[in-house]
Amino acid sequence: MSERTKQRFDISVGVIVRWDGKSEPCLSHTLSPGGMSIGTSKRWPIGTAVDVEIVHEGMRIRTKARIAGDTKSTVGLEFVEPSVEFELKLKELLSRYVPQQQNARVNIDSAVEWESPDDDAPKRWWRSKRNKTKLIDLSLDGAALIGKKPPEVGKTIVLYLLAPKGADQGASAGEVQANAKIVRHTDRGFAVQFVNPSQAFRRVVSDIRKAARSTE
Repeated sequence: MSERTKQRFDISVGVIVRWDGKSEPCLSHTLSPGGMSIGTSKRWPIGTAVDVEIVHEGMRIRTKARIAGDTKSTVGLEFVEPSVEFELKLKELLSRYVPQQQNARVNIDSAVEWESPDDDAPKRWWRSKRNKTKLIDLSLDGAALIGKKPPEVGKTIVLYLLAPKGADQGASAGEVQANAKIVRHTDRGFAVQFVNPSQAFRRVVSDIRKAARSTE
């Protein structure tokens, strides 16, 4: 395996792992021309043969893979004899994100609130419509949240973030919000893509990511 194939990048895309008639939807943690690591609580014996499908922004590409290893929170996959078509489309996908590693996925354990703007329930000042849950990963473009009853894919919600303590946000200190589109359901909840987030919102996202990295 060449050094180029070994080089992995922090890229979060949708992944479906299939084996023995079963499937496991998850998100990638890292991605390279030769393989990937995925976030999942599922464990397979090392060497297990699986089929992998990468799903991202209308792109769906498949290849065979083998379980190469695992950590406490991830499983490593090595692609096996990928087709020329798979390699070309994967190269295209990597070319979009490799120059943007400042936007790499960061594991998060932080409280977050969201609500549906089209909720027909009457508003009451003593009863908040917001749903309180936790972020589990965060990038400048989107996030993954924990949730037992996720909204439908394609639905838009309002996401509220709180600037971490000590962050110098100036006029944008405190809470910020942005619309977010549900792009997929996960084994723990759902993933969203931010819709035209403001600079203040992006600044808070960056501060939350920095705070998370400082504790790794």
